[in-house]
Amino acid sequence: MGIQLERLPMKLFIDTDCGVDDSLAIAVAARAVGPQNLCGVGATWGNCDPTRASRNARWALRQAGADRVPVHGSSLPAPAGWEPAVSVHGTDGLGDALSPREFANISALAGDDSVSALIRFAAKHRHDGKLVCIGPLTNLAAALWTEPRVASWLGMVTIMGSHGLSADSWLDDMGDTNIRLDPEAATQVVKSPLRITWAGLDVTKETTLSPDDFPSTRLGRDMLKVHQQYGSARGPKYSPHGPVGGWRTPCNDSVAMLAALRDLWADRLGFETTAAHPYIAEDSQGRPIVQCQSDESPVGRVLVRSKPERVKHMINSLLR
Repeated sequence: MGIQLERLPMKLFIDTDCGVDDSLAIAVAARAVGPQNLCGVGATWGNCDPTRASRNARWALRQAGADRVPVHGSSLPAPAGWEPAVSVHGTDGLGDALSPREFANISALAGDDSVSALIRFAAKHRHDGKLVCIGPLTNLAAALWTEPRVASWLGMVTIMGSHGLSADSWLDDMGDTNIRLDPEAATQVVKSPLRITWAGLDVTKETTLSPDDFPSTRLGRDMLKVHQQYGSARGPKYSPHGPVGGWRTPCNDSVAMLAALRDLWADRLGFETTAAHPYIAEDSQGRPIVQCQSDESPVGRVLVRSKPERVKHMINSLLR
């Protein structure tokens, strides 16, 4: 795999609206912790509908050699006003880059839904299980409502969302999709006693990938293929960080995933967090966001720094 893990892997559950960038994060996680420690993936509404999200997650797991990891669908209704991000993630959630043949022989969904699976994971791996949310927080909020003890059972939660500690106007222009698509769920999660590390857009946006950052392995080529349209559609908004005449694709979800797994590499990637208090606010366009403020209280933590070149090297190594 190109990476020697320095600490014992942890048990991991991923909640995702699996579009293009999520698929990379899932593959990275599967390679990092191993299929035996990736206990499940739950699908939710977001970049695409849960049916496509679950199929896309199963595709990513298969390409990463982890096709036995259970993937759970969703029976929850779509949040109010939800629309798929077709202009960014294509009609299938993976940039319309794959043919139907490439989805052949994908394993079936696990029997229970994402919320039930998340609750069962939290109960089984009390205080040791890690949850990483890289989509809207619909499933997590439903799990907390169904079984409030989830908040104390989960060892740690990392959420790709918020504006972090920054008030950068660029963030207002971009918006935070994971929070905006289901603000009621986000509010419930923010007010819960969960121990959360927020991987905000202010830090995750600093790492973007060019075609050369994907290795020429089968998995690297697969991920490059689905990321090309995404890089062309999404990259221009990240143009301050991209090359002239080319494209770079944001990998916010993979940065959040690696931040969640940073203990595996003794902070080799330069991740730093600080104590913070999250709260629901509005951006300059009146859209709901999660903002964090520095706070020495144990309410939560927020990602404040990473080293993008090291992050890109780690992604490249895990895709080999």
